[in-house]
Amino acid sequence: MPVEGVTPESAAGTGTTRWYTTVRRFWVEPLTGAPVYGEEIHREELRGGTLLGGRDKVTAFAGHVKMREAYIRDTVDLVRANRVLVLLMTSYLPWGLLIVGALLLACALLLEARGRRPGGPPPARTTEPAPLTA
Repeated sequence: MPVEGVTPESAAGTGTTRWYTTVRRFWVEPLTGAPVYGEEIHREELRGGTLLGGRDKVTAFAGHVKMREAYIRDTVDLVRANRVLVLLMTSYLPWGLLIVGALLLACALLLEARGRRPGGPPPARTTEPAPLTA
């Protein structure tokens, strides 16, 4: 403790306990997972014991912390600027490559089936090169 003469052992001997509550709120952009807003409400109380001089409880600390507006604006701008890139990497590119792969597979199977038909194209002939004349 920051008070001279008060140690954790002496405070524990008085029977006084420390209670705290914290409420944390975060707003997260669902696509990128970036926190676009955050706040914390924190309250600490000392309860019971002889240290409080007959009082039930004493508030030791109470505070409300929020993200700065400038930080929120910068984060939202950054998320907005990179949203298309994140969509490209997580959605457009995988689905696009899947569709391209399926089309290539269909073309390969179609060409293979055409080549195996009885009335398909005739086999390629090898021709002898013409003799060289000097």
